[in-house]
Amino acid sequence: MSIEDYGDLTPAEIVDELEAIRDDLTADNARLAEQVKAIEPMRMEYERGGYDAVIVGLQARLAASEKTFFLESEKAASWRRRAEFWQREAIKRGWSRDMTIDIETGLEVPANG
Repeated sequence: MSIEDYGDLTPAEIVDELEAIRDDLTADNARLAEQVKAIEPMRMEYERGGYDAVIVGLQARLAASEKTFFLESEKAASWRRRAEFWQREAIKRGWSRDMTIDIETGLEVPANG
């Protein structure tokens, strides 16, 4: 491009326009780099064994994610059961969620304390 392609713009306006174009291209480049990063493992699998290798790799990642999901779910359920057990024990022993405020100190104290 030459300076004539910018018509009546001043050099400062041309620089501003070019910087805006550069910024747009930089953002596009970053977006594309993220896309490439996301599909890079599949590209390498494809180069090693075609679509079948890609499918096997995706199935393996899915199985690993599924296993992690179930393990984390079991762990969360176990913690929930323990918390509920100890909450029931505390209630049996007279504790509650209610709090009272000591008039003299202004501090919260357990309702049973």
